[in-house]
Amino acid sequence: MGGGNISTIVLWQGEKIIKVLDSKPAADNALVKDSIKSHKQFVIISERSRKSARECRARKKLRYQYLEELVADRERSVLSLRKELEKYYQWNNELDQGRIPERIEDLLRDMGVKQEEPQPF
Repeated sequence: MGGGNISTIVLWQGEKIIKVLDSKPAADNALVKDSIKSHKQFVIISERSRKSARECRARKKLRYQYLEELVADRERSVLSLRKELEKYYQWNNELDQGRIPERIEDLLRDMGVKQEEPQPF
């Protein structure tokens, strides 16, 4: 038989074979160039995908931090309102028992509900 060499080209991705090419020597250059070009494109696309995934994870992390801060602020507001509600419950109980709670007159005056009592002549 003649002098035609047959060569095998193996393309790897990490430890995984992605393509095996058997070709004649004359076609080797074209096949190798095509496989190198497609591999470079694959690497570029993979890098873009990894970058996009990193950016997505960063945005997700920021979004969760924002939501956690928002929840913490709301929890503080709820606690403050509960304290205020408890104060009003206590004032209501004292009024029901016929006593005037401390600082209620100041609150009523500040709200404009109660006016200063006039001095007797």
